[in-house]
Amino acid sequence: MEFKEDIQKRRTTFQFTGTPVTAEQIKWIIRAGITAPSFDHKRKWNLIAVTSEMAKRKVTDYIDPLPCKDTPPENPVQEMIQIAFPKQKSMCGSWMCPSAAV
Repeated sequence: MEFKEDIQKRRTTFQFTGTPVTAEQIKWIIRAGITAPSFDHKRKWNLIAVTSEMAKRKVTDYIDPLPCKDTPPENPVQEMIQIAFPKQKSMCGSWMCPSAAV
């Protein structure tokens, strides 16, 4: 029953405290991420942990704004991206991502 309870109690978080994440926590999250299921087990996961402020700024400068954010969606995938975009952007906090979270 413990696993079922864990699944039922899980929540998505869009507000964060700003408390730094330890290297051990990052390793645990990455291990969990690479074992996450994907459609038909065909997705190759690419996970990146960005921890320094300089690296965050460089990544932010590299990301282009979403080209479809100001146009009507033409399919369900574009619609999902437009809905998720503001939530993902708010998750960046002081990082101020110009587009989707990395």
